[in-house]
Parts: sequence; C-alpha cells; structure tokens
Amino acid sequence: MEIREVEWGLAYHYGDHIEVNKNLKDYPELYEFIMEHEMKHSEVKGFNTNDLLWDVEESFKWINLKKTFQVWGFMLKYPKSLTQLIPFGFKDKKLVIDFNRIVVYGLFSLFIITLFYVGRLTWHY
Repeated sequence: MEIREVEWGLAYHYGDHIEVNKNLKDYPELYEFIMEHEMKHSEVKGFNTNDLLWDVEESFKWINLKKTFQVWGFMLKYPKSLTQLIPFGFKDKKLVIDFNRIVVYGLFSLFIITLFYVGRLTWHY
C-alpha cells in the first residue's frame, strides 16, 4: 500500500493508497493509531458498508477515548488537519464525498437528539 504525505486532514484511505498528514510522523504513537485504523479499511474505492461499519465501530469505542483526545490536541496544534472533519473535499480537481463521515455524523446527531428529548420527557414527569 502506497502512503503519501499531505498537509491537510489526518489520513484518508483511497483504496489504492493512503494519504497521511506529514506532521503525524513527529507523533509516532498517534501515527501508529491512525494508520492502524486506515489499514483496516478495505481496498475498494468508493463507498462500501464494511468500511462504514468499521468507522462507526471505531467512532464509538470508549477504549479509544484517550487517543481521541490526543487526535484533537494534534488537530488544534495543526489547524489544516481540521479539514478531516469536513465530509467532502477535492481530490485531483474532483469533488469527493465521504459518505462514511456523513453517516457517522448522522448517527451521532440522532444519539444527541434522542438524549435531549428523553431528558425533556423525564424532566416533565
């Protein structure tokens, strides 16, 4: 698998190669954590359910909480990496949409909205 260094985002798996933020090499533990996640994605280009399920599973694991805080620290130190949070971007002058990220954001939003409404219902009784 070819690994290319970039200035934006954290890491992206494109099926035939992985792009990783060049500044991550200064943080070996974080680099390893992120690359381990990216390597477990399939080699299929574009959207597929296995990659979606992998992203959802990893997004909601409590065991990854410490690493998640380290990732946020890295992103705040290197603001260009915040583009990782945007569910679309440009690759080779073409618009690329990250459906996995959109679904994960949707599930997280539903979780927060559900907590809000359950809290409102229980507050009234």
